[in-house]
Amino acid sequence: MKAMMRRRMLLLATLAASVVLGDAVAVAQKEVVVHAEKAFPESLTSTSDGTLYVGSIGRNMVLRAMPGAASAEPWLMLEKPGGVTGVLADEAKHTLWVCHNGTMGPTGPTGLPIFESYSLPGGKLTGSYPFVGAPSGLCNDMVIAPDGSMYVTDSAGGRILKLAKGAKELTVWSADPKLTGADGIAFDGGDMYVTAVSTSLLLRVKVKADGSIGEIRQIETDRPIQRPDALRAAGNGEFWLIEGVGRFDHVVVSGDKAQVHVIKEGMDGPTSVTLVGGTAWVLEGKLHYMRGPDAAKDPGTFKVYGVSVK
Repeated sequence: MKAMMRRRMLLLATLAASVVLGDAVAVAQKEVVVHAEKAFPESLTSTSDGTLYVGSIGRNMVLRAMPGAASAEPWLMLEKPGGVTGVLADEAKHTLWVCHNGTMGPTGPTGLPIFESYSLPGGKLTGSYPFVGAPSGLCNDMVIAPDGSMYVTDSAGGRILKLAKGAKELTVWSADPKLTGADGIAFDGGDMYVTAVSTSLLLRVKVKADGSIGEIRQIETDRPIQRPDALRAAGNGEFWLIEGVGRFDHVVVSGDKAQVHVIKEGMDGPTSVTLVGGTAWVLEGKLHYMRGPDAAKDPGTFKVYGVSVK
């Protein structure tokens, strides 16, 4: 009997040790390598199980990192030439929404942007929605509205386009000059929030009861924000924000003012963030190596950094 009890205690101790070790591994994994040469990743999304999806401008593909994986591997190569910017996983519809822009030129993507949908997890093209109302533009980021509609930012055109629930094509929702450089987009409390990357502003956009655009107001931050990019709502006036100058922030909005708290800084051209549980995964894009004085230099390895935000 004593020998049996000793064996049971040893088994329980072994199981406990393995659980602790598993937790330690999960906590220790703070980086995911984007495994594609000159990927120049621009956007990042995730599903609730921890799978990460990365949009690549440089390689015209979406890469995927399975839960706990150390690298994001090529998963979906888009058929038409161009580059992938925004990506958003819509688990309720088993869909990955993708901003697909034209071929990269010396000053940026050229050609008509297309907003697309792909099945999850299969990666089959299920919808294609070309931009309307302009000969070109830059499909950058998107958000799912409370009513199920999709809103998409056009950074080059300073516009927000809308794909109404069940619609077959995009419409121009707003082309207000205040939206110049519209980039990140999120909903909180029924209001839309937009970052303007070229003017370094955070904006609140009212959505009227009939779905049309209302007043656009600048949110006054307690310190200047620089090249604000991805914006993710955390609820109750709180947001996660990427500043292209190297910072990942926690933003708390109250009325027309906001406090900006730096969570992580010193990154090389961060472009996006996604939340999985208590971890924020922050994408380092290094887009300045694509053109300009740094174009001839080696950008090195692209990474996604896991940052605890509990």
